[in-house]
Amino acid sequence: MLVLMVAGILVGGFTNTTNLTLLALRRQPHSLFERWSKLFGGWTPQRRASHPDAHPKRIERGASRLEANPSWRWIYGIMAAFGLRPHEAFFADLLQSNGHWSCHVTQGKTGDRTVLTAFPPDWVNLFDLPNKVLPNIEYQQAYAHGKLGERIAAQFRRYKVPFTAYSLRHAYAIRGALPPYNVSIVVMAAMMGHSPQVHLNTYQKHISSTQHQAAIDAALNQ
Repeated sequence: MLVLMVAGILVGGFTNTTNLTLLALRRQPHSLFERWSKLFGGWTPQRRASHPDAHPKRIERGASRLEANPSWRWIYGIMAAFGLRPHEAFFADLLQSNGHWSCHVTQGKTGDRTVLTAFPPDWVNLFDLPNKVLPNIEYQQAYAHGKLGERIAAQFRRYKVPFTAYSLRHAYAIRGALPPYNVSIVVMAAMMGHSPQVHLNTYQKHISSTQHQAAIDAALNQ
């Protein structure tokens, strides 16, 4: 079977055939899939699915899947409200000043940073984020071994959350760039822990398409 897959890549074109090949490999033993995934640039089906697809109302409804487990609902909420990377949710603390909530990330891929605001701000209370409760797992050990993201993804699957953990982060980036927030690329990039160039490369096409759709909707509703 693997020989036929390789032949398909060589004959049928790299991109589409590679995607189909790796989807087929997903059904093979995990170590085999991991080797092929790394060979083709770390592509995974989840990675493709993690583009912005989580409308705010859909995110709010998604939280209901976790009602039975307040600790995982808190993790879900902090990622959604502040656009954190999944593993950063375990190293996040809320800060309050003059009634305004921000989020301080103490550890993670890009180190210490402060996310200045939630989008929308009322999600802090909607997800009961001031009452921090973490899942009872060895998250420091999982993070040290690069497995914390997998633990979070497993819980999303367990509770049948209808999108990936990274979709919450991507949706935050898009909301921040659009009305009523209109936050600049430089500020959004700083809050999300990457460079303005990375932010632009990752999100501009999604932001532009969302802006175009909003303009069409506004014209049709006039």
